[in-house]
Amino acid sequence: MRISECGKWDSVTWGQVPTRQFCSFKEILYISALKMNKKKNTLMMKRIIPLLLLCLCFTTAFSKMPTDRLFQIDRSKNANIVCYDVKLENDHLDLEHPMEVYWIRHEEGGIKKDLSLLQRRLAYGYKVVEKGQNEASIRLTAYKKQNIRICKRGGQWVALVTIQGQECILSSIYVQAKPQNSLSVEYVELHGKTLKGGKTVSEKLFPD
Repeated sequence: MRISECGKWDSVTWGQVPTRQFCSFKEILYISALKMNKKKNTLMMKRIIPLLLLCLCFTTAFSKMPTDRLFQIDRSKNANIVCYDVKLENDHLDLEHPMEVYWIRHEEGGIKKDLSLLQRRLAYGYKVVEKGQNEASIRLTAYKKQNIRICKRGGQWVALVTIQGQECILSSIYVQAKPQNSLSVEYVELHGKTLKGGKTVSEKLFPD
């Protein structure tokens, strides 16, 4: 059995092959098999590519997770947060400047942004009040009721505070502004886990 115009059709579909008027039945079967394999490979790639993209998204997300975050300040005003990360020097706590403070502007696409000088001095900065051996106590401008101790516990850098009379690892501070005046604080709420037992606790504190 021989089919006319087979060679011409092959040259368009599969590349350069000798063109002649007829081809054998075996050649027809070979060409058909190649076309079937091509369709199978295309279908397989359509299934694999979304999986690869999904894996890439998970990898990117986990790579962006902060490993040096001590705590953060959340605010009622908007979704932007102030982050406090431990600052090290040769694997030791930088006693002069033990924390790096910056914005994560979620309302601007999650970009990282430095605090302004005014924000650092009047709102979200801190002062070192005590230095120890590879640890320091600081006092936040936004929360002056108690000192926060930065130290290492269980191989991890943490910020220790007292919540409900218990020593706790601080995770976040929520600042609720007064509805009639966003520059005035109605209350702050501490969130963390107890150093012993790891129980999640919180405490709401009102200004004097």
